[in-house]
Amino acid sequence: MADAMNTLAGVLNLGDANIDFEVTNLLQDTPVLGMLAAVPSSHGLAHKYLRETVAASAGFRAINAGLTNTASQDEVVTVALNFLDASWEDDVAIVKAMATGKGGADAYVARRAIKSIKAALVGIEKQWFYGTDAGGFDGLETLTQAAMTVIAGTPGTTAAEQTSAYFIRTGPEDAAIVYNGDNDGTIEVDEVRKSSAVDGSGDKYSTYRQDIDGYLGAQAGNIYTLGRVANIETAFDDDDISNVLALFPAGKGPSFIAMTRKAQKLLQQSRTATNPTGFPAPFPTEAFGVPIVITDQIAETEAIVV
Repeated sequence: MADAMNTLAGVLNLGDANIDFEVTNLLQDTPVLGMLAAVPSSHGLAHKYLRETVAASAGFRAINAGLTNTASQDEVVTVALNFLDASWEDDVAIVKAMATGKGGADAYVARRAIKSIKAALVGIEKQWFYGTDAGGFDGLETLTQAAMTVIAGTPGTTAAEQTSAYFIRTGPEDAAIVYNGDNDGTIEVDEVRKSSAVDGSGDKYSTYRQDIDGYLGAQAGNIYTLGRVANIETAFDDDDISNVLALFPAGKGPSFIAMTRKAQKLLQQSRTATNPTGFPAPFPTEAFGVPIVITDQIAETEAIVV
């Protein structure tokens, strides 16, 4: 990726929360988010971008002979940003009880914040693939075009036991996480403050509260931004990968391939079977020069794609 391209790690705003933890460490469980471009929205809580639908054409012609040229055609895509809330609130009695001898209340709330931020990032990455939260943005399962989807050469046949490998070209004009352009970052982590809550009887008690929130969306780019090998259950090999890579335009291939440990194992086993040394092939970290990113946020319970 180009040095000038922002990623989520580059724009994550911890505000004045004073959390002694590196953003890159927060992203350890969500490696795809660490790779994705992050772009500011064009209009606050709405993001508009152009998606090419018809490529321009050109050709040679003879003198005094006409030629019909076709200009490229684009459509305006509008993405609504959705509010992500990972705020937490605990009874001060719990905080003080758990903080005894362990660094005090400051240490407790710092650990609580880190857990909440990590949970938020996991939620974003799951949303990126599946869009399962109705209040969030669409995921790759929906955004990947049928023309860029390949069924595994040995397709799975068991319902709800499939997985996929997703091919992602990321960049400011391709696939990207969108954050509020009117704000300084994607997720704001505010200072912990004293607050109060009401129990079931209407009685108040004191709490510690921290707001962790932000507006996010997803940009899919054009038809050639995303690819997929679907119906991976018992077999997955380099032929499946090359079949998808062949669908991308020359010079505009995917930035990386995201898959699960299961898919990586199946790919490794297919390479072991053809390894001339007789030794097991190593776990693959790339295919045809394209990096492989392993994530737990891709499901292994997908439906069969027909």
